[in-house]
Amino acid sequence: MSVSAEVWLSIWQARLKDRATKANFNYGRAAANGGGVKRVKVQPGLATARVSMTYYGSHGPERATVILPILPDALWDELTALLREDGTLLARLLTGTLPDELEHRCVAVGLSLLPTPEQVKVKCEYDGPDYFCKHVVGLCYKLGQMVAADLFVALHLRGRSRQQLLAPFGLAEAEPPTTPLPGDFAAFWHLDATTLPSPARLAPLDAPPQPLATMGNPPFWRGRESLVVRVTPTYQRVSDIAMRLLIDED
Repeated sequence: MSVSAEVWLSIWQARLKDRATKANFNYGRAAANGGGVKRVKVQPGLATARVSMTYYGSHGPERATVILPILPDALWDELTALLREDGTLLARLLTGTLPDELEHRCVAVGLSLLPTPEQVKVKCEYDGPDYFCKHVVGLCYKLGQMVAADLFVALHLRGRSRQQLLAPFGLAEAEPPTTPLPGDFAAFWHLDATTLPSPARLAPLDAPPQPLATMGNPPFWRGRESLVVRVTPTYQRVSDIAMRLLIDED
């Protein structure tokens, strides 16, 4: 079963309780929920923040740090190739679900895409290293909330930012059209060819359709899976047929 960011958050918080005392967990959670975790900085293998205990004394803010090993480049290359082979995997990732296929590839070499508290090293300028103090728990709890909102935060911690991971699929940055489209959608089919930018090259679709991946599900969608996951295989088949026709025409 693929793991959604929300499911992982509950697992993360449960394991965090096992690493910290009840008091430190409660103080850290209060700090994260009460705005006491500030200036969170995430980069490959490292996350830092300034944490104030708004419900515990008056000291702070203290610098808390979480350190974990990044995945090797060779493994990231394997994961990218896997995403390219099956566009539905990337579509699921974009909609906040970690596909089992990616996680299994990492587990096979003794690693994991989503970090667990057992894998991380921590330190705090107030309480010292290797101790899940209230400041460290505050940062960890905040990181869990950030991952629940954006799964790519965890992937960034493991070594690849959203832009780095999506760049091979042309999804890192969406460039606006050079000329705004008319508000009258009925006029779309009558646009002059010079109105829209011409692609620099023709290539088969190897990623979910960018507009759907960006906009998410429409209000009318009632499917069990997201719309982009359902339609990506069809887009890929149409893309393959179109490319064969173009090659035959040449």
